[in-house]
Amino acid sequence: MSMRTILLLAASLGAVSAADPVARTVVPRSGEIVMVDHGYRDWGPELVHYTVDPAVFKPGAVVLRDAAGVELPCQIDGTTLSFVASLGKGARANFTLAAGRPAAASSLRMTEAGDLLELSTGTVAVRVPRLGAKNLPSPVDASTVPAPMQGWRIGQGPWIGASRFVSERTISGYAMTVVSKGPACLEYEARYQFAPAGEYVCRFALSPGLDRVEVTEEFDFGSITAGKDFVLVDLQKGFTPTSIGLVSWDERNTALNTQPLESYVAGKVQAARTAAPISAGGVPLPPIPEAGMTLIDRINAGWHCGGLAGACQLSGSADQPDARIAAVPMHVGAWRRMMALMVWHKADAGMVLSLPISVRPVTWYGEVTDDISPMSSHEHDSELKPSYGRRMWCLYGGPAPQDVQKSVGYIGLDAYKEWVLDWPDKAPATAYPRAWYTKADVDRLKQTLDRHPDRADLAEYFVFSGKTEHAIEHAQRAIRDITSAIGPNLCNWNVCGLSHYRQSQFLGPATQWADDALACPDLPADLRRDLRRILAVIAYQISNPDMNPRGAGCHIGNNNMPINRTCSLPFAAGLLPDHPFYAHWMEESADFVKHRLALYVAPDGVPLECPLYATYGPMRYLGEAAMIIRNTGGPDHSAPITKAIAYLANLTMPDARYDGWRILPGMGNGANKCETLFGLFAADAARVNADLGGQFMMLHQRCWPQVPLGRREMNHPGMAFRYDPSLAEKAVPLTSTVLPTYGVVFRNRFGTPDETSMLFRIGTNWGHWDTDALNVIVYGKGAPLSPGTGYQYGVAPLGENNSVYHNRVKVGAYDLTDLFGRVDNALGEYAFGAHTDYAEASRFLPPEQFADQQASAWNRKVMFQKTERPDGTDYFVLRDTVSGAAKRPTWWTWMNLEGADRISVDGSAFKRLTVNQRIKDEALEVKTGQTIEMATDYGAGSWFWFSEPRTFAPRVTATYSVKNGGRLALPDDAFPKLAADETKTIVEGLGKPGQDWFCVLFPRKNGEAAPKAEKLADGCLKVVTSESTDYIFIGDAAQSVDRDGVTFSARAGTVRVYQDKVVFAITAGSGTIGYKGCRFTGPAPFERTVRTADLKKGDTKAADTYEKKQQSIDLGGKLCVSGEAPFTARLDGKAIRISTEGRARVIYVTKPAWTAWVQYHVDGVQHMACWTDYPSSGWGSFTNTDLVALTVPDGKHELVVEDFQYAPVWPRTFTATIAGAVLAPAVSAK
Repeated sequence: MSMRTILLLAASLGAVSAADPVARTVVPRSGEIVMVDHGYRDWGPELVHYTVDPAVFKPGAVVLRDAAGVELPCQIDGTTLSFVASLGKGARANFTLAAGRPAAASSLRMTEAGDLLELSTGTVAVRVPRLGAKNLPSPVDASTVPAPMQGWRIGQGPWIGASRFVSERTISGYAMTVVSKGPACLEYEARYQFAPAGEYVCRFALSPGLDRVEVTEEFDFGSITAGKDFVLVDLQKGFTPTSIGLVSWDERNTALNTQPLESYVAGKVQAARTAAPISAGGVPLPPIPEAGMTLIDRINAGWHCGGLAGACQLSGSADQPDARIAAVPMHVGAWRRMMALMVWHKADAGMVLSLPISVRPVTWYGEVTDDISPMSSHEHDSELKPSYGRRMWCLYGGPAPQDVQKSVGYIGLDAYKEWVLDWPDKAPATAYPRAWYTKADVDRLKQTLDRHPDRADLAEYFVFSGKTEHAIEHAQRAIRDITSAIGPNLCNWNVCGLSHYRQSQFLGPATQWADDALACPDLPADLRRDLRRILAVIAYQISNPDMNPRGAGCHIGNNNMPINRTCSLPFAAGLLPDHPFYAHWMEESADFVKHRLALYVAPDGVPLECPLYATYGPMRYLGEAAMIIRNTGGPDHSAPITKAIAYLANLTMPDARYDGWRILPGMGNGANKCETLFGLFAADAARVNADLGGQFMMLHQRCWPQVPLGRREMNHPGMAFRYDPSLAEKAVPLTSTVLPTYGVVFRNRFGTPDETSMLFRIGTNWGHWDTDALNVIVYGKGAPLSPGTGYQYGVAPLGENNSVYHNRVKVGAYDLTDLFGRVDNALGEYAFGAHTDYAEASRFLPPEQFADQQASAWNRKVMFQKTERPDGTDYFVLRDTVSGAAKRPTWWTWMNLEGADRISVDGSAFKRLTVNQRIKDEALEVKTGQTIEMATDYGAGSWFWFSEPRTFAPRVTATYSVKNGGRLALPDDAFPKLAADETKTIVEGLGKPGQDWFCVLFPRKNGEAAPKAEKLADGCLKVVTSESTDYIFIGDAAQSVDRDGVTFSARAGTVRVYQDKVVFAITAGSGTIGYKGCRFTGPAPFERTVRTADLKKGDTKAADTYEKKQQSIDLGGKLCVSGEAPFTARLDGKAIRISTEGRARVIYVTKPAWTAWVQYHVDGVQHMACWTDYPSSGWGSFTNTDLVALTVPDGKHELVVEDFQYAPVWPRTFTATIAGAVLAPAVSAK
């Protein structure tokens, strides 16, 4: 039985498990209560709770005293003791509970005021409707029923503010009750029943002397609504505020930004009046509660990005210090279906705070979270109804609203006091090392330590040296580094909004030292205690919902950030096998890793992110967490992780700038990077597949040759334990391959000086990818001919005004926006043969992008002609066309290293450009010709020949610092060829409407003879190299050519005539290909080689392939499944079931209206699906926005698409009080 099941069962029985994360400490019969802070922070004042035995401590007949003997107000409700407490940093607080007659004075008051009650802490007060209940004979307009908050006051200041309902639903009944009333806590509840369905609950909690009224709201209207149900708080009622203060947060500091209210509102109103409509790129508004309202600000308990505020305060003039009202979010982990609190302005009401009371879909423009966007990282609580919402906030009367959430509204004293930070040590030194590395790892490495690149560092570990001083040093370092990380670096102790995400990055290096230190039997006892204590602190923090709000429904950072944040849990927990919560923490860790891998990695191993972002967090930290889970007896997640590493291996290129080391080219918001991952994951890969492990070891020597791994940027010394020198390298070459989620890799002569490769990025995955659809990256003849951009975020000036800064084609307008997040970059046919490879793709351009409302598509086809000779020639042929009814101009764009003067057209070089200045159209230096050559400083360049004369011009030369690629923590003199600043030039070809771009790209060494090329027909080229005469056919449709003894009738293919043989290949479409009467017929892809002496006239059918046809299956209800056959599809309730066979590809499914996120299973195993991130596509209004791209592996498979079922999150810290809110566990249709 899982920990979560035990907790739920205990809750249902009214029992408390000893290991329950939300259980309360039981007060012993002695009545002694102790709270200790170990130098972390100040706590409180806040209401704290303990469990008591009412037979020992009778309600109303107990006295609570502090260490000085001062009696404190307290109360017992059932079995719960409550009182207000504080705890200083590094302090100890002692209390004693004993039988007696309480005499402590309490400032809590509840008094009648006409039809209202006034609830007061002595510092602040709130007015609420009087107690009582009404079941109305017929439902009434919601606005006629008294809403919960009817006024607010600080001290003896004016009563201000009031609330009212706005809803299309009516109210059928309500009840106002006191939940708890005593000297320590006064809790009032207002509960409303709506018709035809719906329930709303509002509770106010007050404690003596506190400067806030804490508000908890719950609501459930039975279904997801349009979001037109509100409690509106008229903030200005009763006073005239003069200033507005908004709390901001930068992950380390909070600030209250105060401005004059009148001018602030005027600016917002003017901006709203002049805002662009959605059709012109404007942003939608969230539901507007009432006509005439202008949105001023949005308040959110989670991440305060995208203009979200952490709190809002309205204040009166200086002579009215108590005339103010502030709304501050509290305890983000206790929210559900988080919707922003909106601050509006209305001419006749002033400032109004809207509190949504029915669950609507959250949106980027409302909450900077989005229920349907794949870029949103929110997690909903799968154990609660989707229509159930909850929030906690407070009406605050103190002077510093910016400090409230990060102190009493974050991990508070009531939670901290339950942390078990000192417990019996039942994990002897012999139980270590156990997590970051094991005894078996150490024993194995001892045999090969002399061959390990990190041998000098590893020798300083106790597990190798046996020296106690090494263990002491590592224990002290772990404590010091962890304390610094969770303190000033990450600010884990005081968070307003969302905690810093770099938890694994900071805590991994620190915690790995602890595994070594704890293995020492002679480690001083106090040092061992302190080390174990700080490790437990990490585990408690990371698994606390306030710090890590999984389930709250708020965006918790980009898709990498939750991984970086949560994977740190097993880093610490895995070292505490005797802690009461060890099993719980490790179960949560294993669950998280499993589900994140399913969300993050597609069936072909391609992760969501571009290479730098995939390696600089997710794969590293998922790998470390998975290793610790496995080392401590949990499940093994090596298979999906090593598959992702294998994908990255396929992207590596030997780069002369890095002394020939293989790098991951900079793509998306990424820089060029050498990587250690192949060495780090080789042992994991070997468990999955011995050849893959050997290949990784081979790649490691080419990517990171004999340099310490632990010192690499983003690594740490503990990672060196993962590298096993005893694993043998295997010469398994990288070859051309298709990775449908990413695109196609063309490669020949792997590992040789003349390795030639092209990365053809098609791409249905996004994350930190930029709009690089159909871009190509080219290496050849030892040179980075057109390498990865590597700009990370600094694309200016190359990308200004929507300019293309990749090797792509712009269609229709030079400044046409490249739409982010679309998945309709369709992989078409592809072929891989011994002599020829081929792939094609198209980029759909929605009609809404063009004034004529006509859709277009840019189609790119690439053929790779490969050599078999070590000294031979490889080259590419590219054809770019535009399909659609409209004839549009095009701009063919290419990026070359070096300046414009290294680029020539028909032998005439361009002039050098002034760097970092874009050239305007009228000032372009234009040259026309068929041959354009682009040289580099690395002994080779790119030679292009176009089928027709074309006009070219360099647009911009830019310089970029390579420091974002870095020298990877290597010495400053590493990679001497890598200049501090790199120069790149964008050259453009100017295309007239209807023209295509058909060219040969020949990687050419300096002084090497260029091939001879000619156009034989539309879609047909003849290319003569030193090895062969090649006839190349590439078309959008089938074509028929009969020339020079060559016959061809298909869409794409080639005849390659060598001195001793002829190669026939059809790479797209079906048809016939022949030479001198020797013909082959069949569907692509096939390749046949015939020796010249064996050529015979006649026809031979290719029987080892099948015809590739596009099919579309209408499932009804506007649902369609389309892609390359064969497949079948059917609708099974709220699941789409697809049976496939054939080759790897992408199948498209219309995103069902009944899905928010998409859950995708292949043969019962969950994988990442890709669907459109809709904002840049007219907020979903553009054609084909509602598409889901499913990567399909080779062979026969059963696919299931259904609505996403969120993984279980942290155990809840609250109990839902609305009946039926808690669901039975969901069952997937997979």
